[in-house]
Amino acid sequence: MKKIAILLLIILFVSLTTGCANNNVSQDTINQILSQNEELQKQIDDLKKSQNTTMPITEVKTTETPATTEAREEPPDGLFMDEWEITSISAEIVDKIDNNYGSFVPDKGNKYFLLHITIKNTATTSKTFLPALGLNKDVNIKIIYQDKYEYSSSTLLGYSDDLHMCSLNPLTSKSGIVAFQIIEEASFDKLKIQFSSGDDIREFTFKT
Repeated sequence: MKKIAILLLIILFVSLTTGCANNNVSQDTINQILSQNEELQKQIDDLKKSQNTTMPITEVKTTETPATTEAREEPPDGLFMDEWEITSISAEIVDKIDNNYGSFVPDKGNKYFLLHITIKNTATTSKTFLPALGLNKDVNIKIIYQDKYEYSSSTLLGYSDDLHMCSLNPLTSKSGIVAFQIIEEASFDKLKIQFSSGDDIREFTFKT
């Protein structure tokens, strides 16, 4: 814009000089040139004003979102439910479960979540852990994916370490696994384990 104004000024100056040198220039032409000079001067003044004008700065406030830490309650060293003492709680995710005569393979698109625990019967009579027909007070175990999808445990028929329908006499214990078929994309950070017995419900997550 500044270059254009200077160029116009030069052109006007040349026009004035040429006009003055020519004796035949009429008064109307001179008045027109003087008018153009005034208009050009006004444009130059406006240009100077615009160059000295500063736009207000709008402050952009950046709100820093504090890091949030998800509350993760890990499985305890032991818990008591329906006269069962459950200890040594750990877990792993595997593609199959080896057995003496072969292996257990999950359905296509699934994998196994293996819960390793030790159970002890603290009752005064014999009890069955994870019975086929459980009552409301019997211990039940579920895996919860993304806080809404529930997976029930799978019975591994003939597998000696499977704790389904495990009957123990008072004060005796056994270590073994409870298996769950879960989808392939499931990972520890999106899984919870739930132990329940009637209204007593406990949920835990595992470190990744």
